[in-house]
Amino acid sequence: MEERTSSLKLDLIQEFLSQYARNEAVLPVEPYLLEQALRSYLDFIRGTDNFSILQAAYQDLRENEGGSVFFLKLFRTTVISWKPKAPKGRG
Repeated sequence: MEERTSSLKLDLIQEFLSQYARNEAVLPVEPYLLEQALRSYLDFIRGTDNFSILQAAYQDLRENEGGSVFFLKLFRTTVISWKPKAPKGRG
């Protein structure tokens, strides 16, 4: 089961990155930052190792693409609110 969960988590990350790249309404962001935001969000909802949550999120992304509840919540909670840290000695 761990292997299936890990594989599904990677599929979910790839699907999210693909949909984000195809969505014209969002600003371009480096893929590694999006992946970090996604992993943080999964930790936040306690879905990192929960096969049911990962499966539901993946299915939602596949069926609803940019209108996916998962996509929109993740985007609103992490990507929009994320701010780069100011370099030391500034701000």
